[in-house]
Amino acid sequence: MKTLPNALSISRFPIGALVGLAAIHRNWGWAFALLLLGCLTDLADGYVAKHWNVASDFGANYLEPICDLALTAGALIGLLVTHELSIWALGAMVIVLVIVQVINSFMIKTVLFRYFGKWFMPLYFLAVI
Repeated sequence: MKTLPNALSISRFPIGALVGLAAIHRNWGWAFALLLLGCLTDLADGYVAKHWNVASDFGANYLEPICDLALTAGALIGLLVTHELSIWALGAMVIVLVIVQVINSFMIKTVLFRYFGKWFMPLYFLAVI
């Protein structure tokens, strides 16, 4: 059970690819359902890691952000290819994501940012939806 949180995180790679493919084929129902599934794995991996006391530095600080990015990239690429998202909106979203990740790297110790960081990716996924 120690690897379940990492498996949940890694599952966002294929889910992100499937979201992108569904969006490219304009199957919005499947794209939305898969994106929600990816969001649920994002919530579940942290919960499982903390609840079962199997959290790791690698999972929390390296694997989690990369897998979140894979899910987000699948959705954004699908929207970009179908012209449902402009390149300017994509650029703005990427800039916000990079800024938050950089701040997260340096300010994770502060209580305020830790609370904000906890809700950033769900809110970011909501913006993509």
